[in-house]
Amino acid sequence: MNESAALLMNLSDVAALAHVQRPVVSMWRKRSIGSAQPFPGPVALEGGREVFDADQVAAWLAVTGRGNNRSHVRFAAGRLRSRVIVAVAGIAFLWLRNRRWRPTSTG
Repeated sequence: MNESAALLMNLSDVAALAHVQRPVVSMWRKRSIGSAQPFPGPVALEGGREVFDADQVAAWLAVTGRGNNRSHVRFAAGRLRSRVIVAVAGIAFLWLRNRRWRPTSTG
């Protein structure tokens, strides 16, 4: 996925998604360094703050079982479903545009 289409979130957003306090997210980042499932790395800086890909964060929360909010699994699935719908709509549009469709007369 290109970065312009990515939903970005800062550490406060991660804490809100996981229903934990902000310092807990910092602790997860530090403790997961070098583990089999490290916390996702930042993808950019916005206003001097690190931001993270929301899909990667939601997947990490689901895989590690961290946080007090199990809806992050639905969040990740919903984002994926939305991208699929947009892709299918785009393909349908291109197909119709290239088909040279003309309305038929009704009589």
